[in-house]
Amino acid sequence: MDAVMDVKVEKKFEVKVIYNGVEKKLDLQHGETVKQALEEAIKIFSPLPQPHLMALFNEAGAELNDGLTVDQAGIKPKDKLLLRPSAVKGG
Repeated sequence: MDAVMDVKVEKKFEVKVIYNGVEKKLDLQHGETVKQALEEAIKIFSPLPQPHLMALFNEAGAELNDGLTVDQAGIKPKDKLLLRPSAVKGG
């Protein structure tokens, strides 16, 4: 019975990431951080100019906090996220 408790269920879900009008699928996992999702989004759109300045935004245009999990940031299956330069990371 204890072995069942140790099994980690990987729950993946799909969102769309849009960069410069191009939409691509991105698989996320519950518990993953926004920073991890951002890194994956940068990879699928690579090469990008100044990728270190990029951030993910929700459809309402709010920048997502890198330190939150995708769940805490309110990212749900089938959501559309925008990949664009951060308002905060630029200097």
